[in-house]
Amino acid sequence: MWINTPTARLDLPERRSLRLERARDTRLRALRGTLWVTLDGDPRDIVLSRGECFTVDSDRSVVVTPLGDCATLEVRGAPRPPRQWAWLGALQPARGTAVLQAA
Repeated sequence: MWINTPTARLDLPERRSLRLERARDTRLRALRGTLWVTLDGDPRDIVLSRGECFTVDSDRSVVVTPLGDCATLEVRGAPRPPRQWAWLGALQPARGTAVLQAA
């Protein structure tokens, strides 16, 4: 399933992962449970407990997995600058909009 949205609240069941593409500057926040965040090819492992946030700082694919039971994730894209020409939006992908893919 593909979801293209600037903001989402998602329940992640145990042993299910979520992949985010083009997510630079997207803020991830654990609303419930604990989340393990990995970026492809990045040696860091980010663990978010309830209430903690992480802002994606690269263009690498991001995988978010609950640790333990299900967890709830809030995904919030970076604010977009106002557009001067409405028709331009049809020609360019929205900046700060993450593409989510359930794995």
